[in-house]
Amino acid sequence: AWELEGDFDQAVRELRKAREGEDDPALAVDLARALANQAYLRLLGRDRDEAAIRAAVDEVRALLEGVEGFEVDQASIRALALITLDDAEGAGRIAREALGRFAGQVGAEDLHWIDGVTDLQNAPRATAAYDEALAIRPRHAYALYSRAFAKYPAGDVHGAVLDLTAALSALPGFAPALVLRGRLRERLQEPESALADYEAAIRSWPEMANAFLHRGQLRELRGDRAGARADFEETVRLDPDDAVARVNRGRFRLDDGDGKGAIEDLTIAIECDPLFAAAYNLRGIALGQSGDARSAVPDFDAAIRLQPDNAAYRSNRAGTRLEIG
Repeated sequence: AWELEGDFDQAVRELRKAREGEDDPALAVDLARALANQAYLRLLGRDRDEAAIRAAVDEVRALLEGVEGFEVDQASIRALALITLDDAEGAGRIAREALGRFAGQVGAEDLHWIDGVTDLQNAPRATAAYDEALAIRPRHAYALYSRAFAKYPAGDVHGAVLDLTAALSALPGFAPALVLRGRLRERLQEPESALADYEAAIRSWPEMANAFLHRGQLRELRGDRAGARADFEETVRLDPDDAVARVNRGRFRLDDGDGKGAIEDLTIAIECDPLFAAAYNLRGIALGQSGDARSAVPDFDAAIRLQPDNAAYRSNRAGTRLEIG
């Protein structure tokens, strides 16, 4: 029941209790599935606790060791575990080998979805695999979520929102789907609905940094600077390596006259994402305002190399050079 509601943390706790003193292979498979899903959701939520993810995968492998039967379940669980370790090639190989025997059968929907999500370079083929998963189980939350990811870059934003809504109907509290739907609703000029999605994601997963980041950006657009700043602070606390959050907090610090704090945030942002042009530009501004115009010029140079057509970056460099004389 907990798995059906998407509460894999509770599912893991309940299944651990159920296995106490029991040597039931079905319970071992159920616990392995819950752990693999728990780890996968950590990955989707940009949880950087790699040790926790690897520990979950190691436990999955130990649980399935020696289990006989449950071939479709074992293949899909093992493949999902490999996805969480960023081994798409290995996961896809397991899924496709199993599909050679079980394609189209009830229970093989996870294998079809994994077949698609491990071949993202071939969008039409990936989408076809999601459709095959959904033909078996129309409310397959991951397949709906993945298909939405394929739809919106192709311009079908409304279709992507419909898929995400269906995914959330199947898996309530699916925080990554809530965040993606919120982003798409912003594109559709539905800020109230987008804000509601971000807040629902935060209620469902209070440690999902990405939900705070997007809520902060929307709050700022709506004029709520205090709320935006609080969200950027929380994003950085939860994910210190989030370059976008660092740039946003650095901008607020600079506006507040905290040049040193701004430069610290922007330097970390650049270390995390050396191709982030806006971070170089803003650090250049912060250095200039802090009285170090000569150090600002190389930052403006870097920003311009990354975005040669950005007139604001060129203007900032020209003004700083003029100031230096």
